[in-house]
Amino acid sequence: MKNIILTITSMVALSWGTSAQTEEITWPIEPKNEYAERMLEYYDLDFEIMGDRFEIDEEFVDVSAEILEQDAETIKSELVKLYEDAETMWRKFVWLTNEDRIEEAIDFYSENRLMIDCVMSNSEVRYHFHDNIIGNMAYSVMDADELYAFMVELMEFDEIMLTTLYQSTEREDMLYTLMDIHDTLDTLYCNLGRYDDMLALWDRTCEVMDVDEVYKLYMSAEIYILKDDYDTSKRLLLEAKDILTQRIEDGIDVERSEYALSNIVKTYEAYFPDDTM
Repeated sequence: MKNIILTITSMVALSWGTSAQTEEITWPIEPKNEYAERMLEYYDLDFEIMGDRFEIDEEFVDVSAEILEQDAETIKSELVKLYEDAETMWRKFVWLTNEDRIEEAIDFYSENRLMIDCVMSNSEVRYHFHDNIIGNMAYSVMDADELYAFMVELMEFDEIMLTTLYQSTEREDMLYTLMDIHDTLDTLYCNLGRYDDMLALWDRTCEVMDVDEVYKLYMSAEIYILKDDYDTSKRLLLEAKDILTQRIEDGIDVERSEYALSNIVKTYEAYFPDDTM
């Protein structure tokens, strides 16, 4: 199938039904601001990568018909309607943006995100669309907490899509994009005080990147400090110290292990000045 997002958004839309009630717009447009210009560039890039958005995937039709217990021809006609509605919503979103009605455009996008993102169907293109355009637009009209929560929804979706694709392709450039998403999510979670989500994200990062056990313990300890869970942080730092001490005794990467141990000791003493390691 072309892309996982088509599966997800199509299944949601086919289950809920969809309507593209929009005001009259002028199309095509001549871009009048940078946002609209870049949207059209991403749209063209997505088309270049993914091909015709209205080309129906017969395999997907058959699978959907089986899952939804509907006739394949019915599914196909609903998919055509879905893509037409998605295209209409996309055009209105770009048009609102081009008219400098940014707050209205963001509200419209928020209400119709699954449909609009169905047009921006390539996962990497869509991530950059979210990060470089939607994020900047939202920044101009939302307060901080609203912006953080809004961006978390986008980045969490992008993470799921990119993780699945990376696992199937193992493309190094895709891994860099995935780590960019993780870095953004880490900052957002921290700003929102969602420290359990930070820990879960760090676990996923370690799994993808095959992070050294000591560094995993060290960063986890730092997050537990943010949670005011000093007992767990202390335990993790001591565990990291024991691993490094053993590596040094065994003659394993001694120089790096000694350097890492000195950092662990400094961190421990900074957080627990009344204790000695």
